[in-house]
Amino acid sequence: MSDTPQIRARFEAKHIARLAPFMARNDIRYYLCGLYIEKAEQGGVYLVTTDGHSMAVVYDATGTIEGAENVTISITSGLIAAAKRAKMVGGIPQQVLLTGQRVRIALDFECNGAGESYVQAGNSLVEGNFPNWRKVTPDFHKLKRGAFTGAEGVNAVYLARCAKLVDSKRFCGLSFWQAAPRKAVVIQVDAVPEMFVIIMPMMADADELQRSRFTPFVAASKASMEEPETEPA
Repeated sequence: MSDTPQIRARFEAKHIARLAPFMARNDIRYYLCGLYIEKAEQGGVYLVTTDGHSMAVVYDATGTIEGAENVTISITSGLIAAAKRAKMVGGIPQQVLLTGQRVRIALDFECNGAGESYVQAGNSLVEGNFPNWRKVTPDFHKLKRGAFTGAEGVNAVYLARCAKLVDSKRFCGLSFWQAAPRKAVVIQVDAVPEMFVIIMPMMADADELQRSRFTPFVAASKASMEEPETEPA
């Protein structure tokens, strides 16, 4: 019998749907195709996914992990779909639960059978070293509000993932932070305060070229400024 303690972890199921868009798919770096769970110093757990270009981190204050400081679990399309369907039961949120190698969705570890809403087949543990997410996370005290102050931009595909974090009927305000030009951009989704996203910037065209593209619109802009403001009808 192995002396290795059995790992147990839990976190709210709703976080799976938020993190999934930032997880790698069919990547040769198989350890990126999963969700990383790490014990937080102040209690709770950090949940992290990345594809090497963008990264999402959630802090679940009620989450727990026992038997290890961290672990990576596989996230199948079935688990994602089940997490999206997860609802409050008697005012208690459904949880993603890891017991040993087994991942399921239920209210608590003691729930079995009728108390479970989903069980992921097979061994859900992912071997390999997940990237050190803390190393690429900027010093938050050095961040300045706003981003892309240099000749840079962001891949729209990565930015669009932020819109998937909230229901289309809800306001999806984004706050951008950056320590300096060309550094990682930290994005907060106002509707999900327990989460932040990091996107690496990409070089864009020089200022002069970008400004030249406004030329066809200059006359219209000037005319608009000269007209007296009127209240909309």
